[in-house]
Amino acid sequence: MKFRISRTSAYNEKPCQEAHIMSVPEWHTRTCTEGEFNERFSEKEGLWRSKGRNHKTVNDGKWISRREKNQKVWGIEIDSLDELIIFSEEYGELVLSCGDMPKIEIYDDYRE
Repeated sequence: MKFRISRTSAYNEKPCQEAHIMSVPEWHTRTCTEGEFNERFSEKEGLWRSKGRNHKTVNDGKWISRREKNQKVWGIEIDSLDELIIFSEEYGELVLSCGDMPKIEIYDDYRE
């Protein structure tokens, strides 16, 4: 199973030896119509449909526009609970979370 992986003490750096860069889809959402976005932000960010793919509007186009784009993230593959336990024994406390893609954070520093 593929996971995003990060380390609390070094969020944007390679979090562990096993990590590699992967490209994952991510939704970019704005709480305005496509037309409002183009009026307000096109000079700085370009037209809404000029970036990303799979553009959608929610609520019949009244107020939310979404588009998909790829994001580069650190990733790791762990295929069994035994592998996860071995990984935890090597790197310490882990925080697991779910979302579009499951995430593992190597919790080696205070962050609250």
